[in-house]
Parts: sequence; C-alpha cells; structure tokens
Amino acid sequence: MFKTLIQPTSITVNSSTYAETFYTSLGFKKVGEKEINKGIVSIPMKRNI
Repeated sequence: MFKTLIQPTSITVNSSTYAETFYTSLGFKKVGEKEINKGIVSIPMKRNI
C-alpha cells in the first residue's frame, strides 16, 4: 500500500553544459538558468514521468 501512495512524478538533474544536449534528447527540459556552485556550471533540468 505504501508503494502506491508515494509515486514519483518527475526526475530532476543538474546537467553540465556539455550534457545538456544529451538530457534534452532524453526528454528533459530546462527549468532554470545556469548556476555556478564552487566554480562548476550546471543547468537545472526536469522530466515528467
């Protein structure tokens, strides 16, 4: 029963700029602007499942 109560509806990733095209080909969409954390650039992306 617990398994049916909590079902994920989306997957989120913080993509590198190099992997953005790869994640886009898998159905992910950008959900924000580029972020820089400790010198590493990432792009928040999300895919509904």
